[in-house]
Amino acid sequence: MPSVVFYISGHGFGHTVRQIAVINALGARLPAADLVVCTSAPRRLFDQTVRVPITFIDRPNDTGVVQIDSVRLDEPATIAVAAEFYRTLSARAEAEAATLKAHDARLVISDAPPLACAAAAVAGIPAVVVANFTWDWIYEGYATELRRRQTCCHACVRRTRSRARDGGYRFTAGSQRFRGCVMSRLSLVTLALTDRVTT
Repeated sequence: MPSVVFYISGHGFGHTVRQIAVINALGARLPAADLVVCTSAPRRLFDQTVRVPITFIDRPNDTGVVQIDSVRLDEPATIAVAAEFYRTLSARAEAEAATLKAHDARLVISDAPPLACAAAAVAGIPAVVVANFTWDWIYEGYATELRRRQTCCHACVRRTRSRARDGGYRFTAGSQRFRGCVMSRLSLVTLALTDRVTT
């Protein structure tokens, strides 16, 4: 059965809440589509609020930021963890592309792991990013730590986003486009998906 695969950052609950709204709207509009969710976010959030059937894959797909507590982050640890993860982005994208093919994915929706777009590109599947930021925007603020560690994680994330923006894969993101309410996001995604999933 054709599927739409959601890659949702497990960092915080905002990504999950936003995508649950999209999942519910898409599932209601396209009940025959298999909706697959790949995230490290707590399963209970989905169990409590998703109103359509989903296949849940519990695995990390990005690193977010490392937090000391609910309001403070650990910049050096954030960059160290991200650098290790993105050092293997190509191999991870190959493995995820196999997952996408196994699920007969017709579209990938990312909020906002670069791995999702990279895997979609490898699999030859369109991808759309529905988010109010991407991780390269966040990591940009850690310039001192990036230089100190001489890491390439920021460049790797930025390349993935640039390739998407330039047509390497389909990409829709940016604070200007997504400042509106959830309905504007849902309308955009639903319009982009309907033909792709049903053909």
